This record gives sequence, C-alpha cells and structure tokens, in this order.
Amino acid sequence: MPFIMLFRKVPLEQEKRNIAFWRRMYIRTFFNLVEAVTKGIKDYLYAEKSSHFKQEEINFLLDLNKKRISFIENFKKTFKYYAKVNQKEDELQAFLAQNEFSTFQKSLKIRDNLIHPKKHMDIFISEKQISMISNSFNWWEALVFEILDTGLIKDEK
Repeated sequence: MPFIMLFRKVPLEQEKRNIAFWRRMYIRTFFNLVEAVTKGIKDYLYAEKSSHFKQEEINFLLDLNKKRISFIENFKKTFKYYAKVNQKEDELQAFLAQNEFSTFQKSLKIRDNLIHPKKHMDIFISEKQISMISNSFNWWEALVFEILDTGLIKDEK
C-alpha cells in the first residue's frame, strides 16, 4: 500500500466509526424523547385531569404499580388515557391502526437490541434500520401533534 493511502484510510475508518456512533445515538435519543413525552403526559394527566380516573388508573399515572409493564403497553395506555379525557379516541385509534405503528414497534426492538445486545452485531445499525427509525419518528411526531394539540402543546405567540 502506498504511503499516502495510509493517511486516506485513517479518516475513512474514523468516519465509519462516527456514522455508527451517531446512528446509535439517534436511536437512543429518539426513544428517550418518546419516554420523556409519555412521562410528561402522565404527569399532566395526574395534575390536571385526575378526577377523571379511578385509583388504579391514578396508580398507573404515578408509576405506583408493582407489576412492570412494557414500553409499548405504557405508551399505548398513556395515550389512551389522554385521548379519552380530551375526546381524541378516534384519532388515536386511527394512528394505532396505521402500518407505521407496527414499524414503531419493530423500531423499538432495534433499540432494545442496541441497549441490551445479545450478539456483537446488535450494536451495528444499518441504513435500512435508520430508515425504519426515521419513519417511526415521523409517525410518532404526527401522533403527538394530532393527539396533544388540545393540551400540552401551546403556541407561544
């Protein structure tokens, strides 16, 4: 290998490592955002709408249940409660019926494999997986703006 090629190879390898790092960060950050918004909705529902809920539902909002529930179950239940008290149930059902919700669930499996790898290849994220995550983000963002437009998101003009 010519001497000059050694200098070209180092930046290319570094660039590949950077891409891999940022792909992993993108996935983790997206799902952290989903969890934070979900928690924010639960806090809002408890603080502003607790009179609409039974004690068992309030325990869920406060994360007091002893039984651990899955990410998807927590997500769906939280949005269901929000939609119920804000008359957005039809809109929520329409979003959950979309193919993109299935993609969102598959994306969560990518995140789970990344956070809890079972094999060394689980930490490498392909372009196809990034595309799936990006589609999931677009679906989730549309859901948030459609469902939460009556309460949590306010125009600050």
